[in-house]
Amino acid sequence: MKTIIKLAILLLPILGLSQKFENSQYIYENEIEMYNEGNDCSVRAIAVAYNQTYYNSMQTTYTIGREKDRGMILSSFVKYLSRTIIDNKTISSMEHLTTPLSVKEISNISKYNNKNLFLVTKDHIFNYKDNVVYGNSNDHRIKDVILILEVKPFSL
Repeated sequence: MKTIIKLAILLLPILGLSQKFENSQYIYENEIEMYNEGNDCSVRAIAVAYNQTYYNSMQTTYTIGREKDRGMILSSFVKYLSRTIIDNKTISSMEHLTTPLSVKEISNISKYNNKNLFLVTKDHIFNYKDNVVYGNSNDHRIKDVILILEVKPFSL
């Protein structure tokens, strides 16, 4: 029996089953329903990265130009957050990937471990924070991350 357990523990990373995942749609389920929101990946991503309430994150996206129940333009999102401090946190680095990476690949690269990251595809944004994927139910399977933004405490 011990051999089977050890084998299962060794195989989990290979099979991609050890990756931790939190569905942010469930985390913010009550708020999404209360504010009748949809297409809100940017709202949830800000809430997770900056430890903000859903409401405050929603207001931030409206400031950037997002309309209610609509997605938003990625360049506006990145531009705003890269020059904004929220709860003493800001974007500290931006990495444009020449070859898209999967979430699984990102989770296996040590420089991304224990970080607070926005992961961006051509039409979606979600988080990889402290080695946990926060996003929609299938985000841990995404294979086309093209931009990684790191959030860190602001310092002069």
